[in-house]
Amino acid sequence: MQHTLSIKIEPHREECFYEKIENQNVKVTVDFQVASGGFLDIDTKVLSPSNQILHHLSRQTEHKITFNANEVGFYKVCFSNQMSTMTPKIVSFEITVGELGDPDVAKLEHLDPIEQAVMKLSEGMATVQSEQRHLKTRERIHRDLTEHANEKMLWW
Repeated sequence: MQHTLSIKIEPHREECFYEKIENQNVKVTVDFQVASGGFLDIDTKVLSPSNQILHHLSRQTEHKITFNANEVGFYKVCFSNQMSTMTPKIVSFEITVGELGDPDVAKLEHLDPIEQAVMKLSEGMATVQSEQRHLKTRERIHRDLTEHANEKMLWW
């Protein structure tokens, strides 16, 4: 399962999101990027259902966090803009639970070669879509930076 979202985090605020994990030992990936605002940095925390801090990152522009969910329950992902005094941040993030392939489909070794090829293509397409979202955000960041520099040069 995969969820993608872009949010605006106001200065001195923290926004948290919850992901329900129904099975133990499931791979969870949180991939985020700061698309705009200030120095393009954000503090990030991932907490387990028992409120243990699994990951804590300070002032990161982008990062990919991967961990195994060893507990069943609601995992909490928080983005904090507490350090900012006046600049809101736009953060794009994606939470992936489990592998990208469909768990209801038979194992690869039980499929014929054509079905195996289709399964591999499907997984590859999901990876390409994720990478496209990532690159689109990066392009937006660089375009904003270039336009800002261009405005400064025109006034100079």
